[in-house]
Amino acid sequence: RWRASHFGSRCQLRSCRSPHSRGAEGAMRLFVRDLAGRTFPVAVDGGADVACLQQQIAAVAGVSEDEQRLIYGGQSLTPSALLDACGLADDSTVFLSLELSGGGKKRKSSKSYATIPLRLRG
Repeated sequence: RWRASHFGSRCQLRSCRSPHSRGAEGAMRLFVRDLAGRTFPVAVDGGADVACLQQQIAAVAGVSEDEQRLIYGGQSLTPSALLDACGLADDSTVFLSLELSGGGKKRKSSKSYATIPLRLRG
């Protein structure tokens, strides 16, 4: 059986609790895979929310919570969702990608095109 101490001192199992937390017996070991293909373990309470998982990932991987986009089962995880409700279980793998910055307006082409009326013969 694994223990939170196996993950080093940076991973604090009790640092993040939700009102629905199940305590130490509800602890889950999750694996996080980043874009480079590296996989690392994190430990969180099963009743915690995704924001708690993001805090653990920030501590281990050094990626701030605001930049993280977590994906599990083809779905993007929202910070307020509970891990249990997302279907995450012990030894699940979550994929970490980065939020895309942007959202700027599309530039219009400087080329102008004349419209040509069509004549139908019939």
